[in-house]
Amino acid sequence: MRSIKFKVSVSVAALLVVVLSLTGWIDNKGSEYASEQIKVAAITYGVARSLNAGISVAQGTEITLSPAGVGTSLSVGELLDPVNDMVERFSLVVLAAITSLGIQQILISIASTKLSNLLVVISTISCLAICIKPKLASQGFRIVAFKACLLLIVFRFFISLSLLLNQAVYVNIIENEQTESLASLKISAGEIKTVTSPQDYSNNSEGSLYDELKNKLENLKESMSNALDLEKLKNKANKTIDSMTDLIISFVLLTLLMPIAFLWFGIKLIGYIITYKPKLSVD
Repeated sequence: MRSIKFKVSVSVAALLVVVLSLTGWIDNKGSEYASEQIKVAAITYGVARSLNAGISVAQGTEITLSPAGVGTSLSVGELLDPVNDMVERFSLVVLAAITSLGIQQILISIASTKLSNLLVVISTISCLAICIKPKLASQGFRIVAFKACLLLIVFRFFISLSLLLNQAVYVNIIENEQTESLASLKISAGEIKTVTSPQDYSNNSEGSLYDELKNKLENLKESMSNALDLEKLKNKANKTIDSMTDLIISFVLLTLLMPIAFLWFGIKLIGYIITYKPKLSVD
């Protein structure tokens, strides 16, 4: 005889599946997380494109210096070329992240339709009845019903559960670092756009000896200041690359690697369910 403990456990599990299917609590939580991540990715993409636009303007910019009457041109574009290359690749990663999250949201919507809920509820109640009273159906039918029920449950909850696990990793490990990197990227983008404003520090005016010496002294001061600006720009460029690298790692992990790992696990789980031969003996 089936023990009372087994029947109670099966009944509780079936009730949980039915309640979660009809209330959609897991689906709502998973969809909310995906929506939040899409917003973060969209903001990040906007910052990246803004940075790209600023760099594009600065690509042909040269800062002309005239210390002691000697003309020297320093190229801003060459200094920002690594950042520009990184921005292009970074934008592709962010777009891939948005696409991945959007697909997962669509899959949640498909899995949580009324038809899906109805099929899950009917199969779960049927399996519950068969588990409690095995004599209600033949062994072959019981095996098919059991496998069909498990496959429907996997289809119904797999994406939502994977997003909740994804959210747990994000909140406990990645969120703070990602937020700091995004804030740093915004600041760096604004500073780079400010520093790369076209400037010309040359002064070829003619005048008295005093005016000429004064102009040379002013040009020398401006040249030294501009050299410091270029050094600051180099540091900001390196900091920008570091911020984008951190964001790439977080987006790739959360929206590409983890979903692929969950997909692999889901395929393995479905294969195991199909090939598994349960022992559903009659009381």
